[in-house]
Amino acid sequence: SGECPVERIAGNSRPVHGHSAAMSHASTFLLLGGAGGIGAATARRLVSAGHRVVLAGRSAAPMEALATELGAAVLATHVA
Repeated sequence: SGECPVERIAGNSRPVHGHSAAMSHASTFLLLGGAGGIGAATARRLVSAGHRVVLAGRSAAPMEALATELGAAVLATHVA
């Protein structure tokens, strides 16, 4: 259906990609480019919904700051 899974996880009532039930257990999400912008906002929503987050990207300092804020893990890497 092209809808964002994060919207469903965060409590939106619309189904995600044909699934009718929301995730009822904590999951771990790997976010590439999670240090800022949409990635950081997504990380915050996932953590607030009770999920674990691993932030991955090249910018170690911003990822470390966000990881400290959220209690997330960091994977510094170059994604090409």
